[in-house]
Amino acid sequence: MKNIFTISILLLTFYSFSQSDSTSKNQVGFFYSPNYCGYQFDGGYGFATGINYARKLTKRFSLNSGLLFSDQADNQYNSSFGNLVEDTGIKDTTYTYRNKYQFIEIPLIVDYYFLQREKLNVFVMGGITANYFLGRKTSVEMTPTTGSIIQNGYIDNPVSSFSTFVFSASLGFGMEYKVNKDWNIILEPEYTIYAPSKSFNFGIGGYMYAVGVNCGVTRNF
Repeated sequence: MKNIFTISILLLTFYSFSQSDSTSKNQVGFFYSPNYCGYQFDGGYGFATGINYARKLTKRFSLNSGLLFSDQADNQYNSSFGNLVEDTGIKDTTYTYRNKYQFIEIPLIVDYYFLQREKLNVFVMGGITANYFLGRKTSVEMTPTTGSIIQNGYIDNPVSSFSTFVFSASLGFGMEYKVNKDWNIILEPEYTIYAPSKSFNFGIGGYMYAVGVNCGVTRNF
């Protein structure tokens, strides 16, 4: 009986130690980020969402990766004078093109925790992301000087010169609130800039960017 009790204590101690050790090193979570994206044209609102894995390297550094889906957007405006709009006659017309760029993203981000408290950690973050380009969808809205607005829904807009991969770099900071020993709430304002590629014709001095706030829930294990 004494041996069983001793073994039980040892197993419980080992289990508790293992749980504590793993809790301090690994996190998995779900993130959603509303964002604003644009470049030389006016921007638009989009989002990114997916799962994240973080590995604690030291007390202050962690390495993050994951798998995300993002939907970025921009607006383009163009005017035509004396343009024929259906059967309503010759009118000056403004065209609004709304583009959605969709990606599968695999980030590699480093977090540095410069403030660590019992319930709250604050950190800065930076890294790169490989973005697998899925395609572009475009909607068109025609606004004549008189008459009703004419518009269509989003349609696929394939461009043969689009690159499969687009790389981006991100900088930001974050706050991690510890709900309990297992669960955390994460808030990360983030700025991302996309490297020029065949996927986007930025023009001279142009670049595509996104500003967002990652909101997430993570679990320690």
